[in-house]
Amino acid sequence: MNCRIFNNSDMNLNRLLPVLKLFLPYAQKHMGFDQPVDIEFVSDKNNAKKLLGKTAYYDPSENRICVFVDKRHPKDMMKSIAHELAHHTQNCRGDLDLARSTDPGYAQNDKHMRKMEDEAYKTLLLFRDFEDTHRHLIETHLKGEAKMSYKNWRDQEINDRLMESWGFKAPKSEILTESVEIEEGKHKETCPECKNAKEDCVCPKNEEEELNEEEELEESVIRRAVREALIQKLKK
Repeated sequence: MNCRIFNNSDMNLNRLLPVLKLFLPYAQKHMGFDQPVDIEFVSDKNNAKKLLGKTAYYDPSENRICVFVDKRHPKDMMKSIAHELAHHTQNCRGDLDLARSTDPGYAQNDKHMRKMEDEAYKTLLLFRDFEDTHRHLIETHLKGEAKMSYKNWRDQEINDRLMESWGFKAPKSEILTESVEIEEGKHKETCPECKNAKEDCVCPKNEEEELNEEEELEESVIRRAVREALIQKLKK
């Protein structure tokens, strides 16, 4: 079973992916899902600003888990993945009805969906079991990474930034397994209104969306200026 992982964010997932590589087969064994699932990591700055913003969601029509990464601890993201894998398991069993509403309040007003959420929240204990039984293996792996000296880390960081400034991206770490397949491509998002790919969306933008795009453009300009300054400093 190949579970694909997409990183559509700027977050470096090299420390998280080895843990996810261990957790997916463990979750499959204990939950029993029998279909592959895509896991997509995304950034949403507007969502991150909300006190009660989304942490993750499961799309049963595409067998896809979407995880928001902004300002989150990797362990917290792993808990979100465990929760959404429970919904994937329910979908594989045929317990999720796509016709049922998932609007705010559905877990309080729909008895069946309340039961589904109750089952999903119990995965916190499953993740705790995984954490306790795999802690030594995970920490051993991380200690191996920590042996890199500060100078080597700094040199690698500068090299990565220079490569990005010249249009190259550092390759993802090789952690392919029988149950996990890492893909370079980005998952294409579609507009919920016109159903076109977001880059081809023809829907009118509201003022908030336009303002957010301006903020993102400004941040992009700042990042580019920092990279150029770094390059000039290294040339001296």
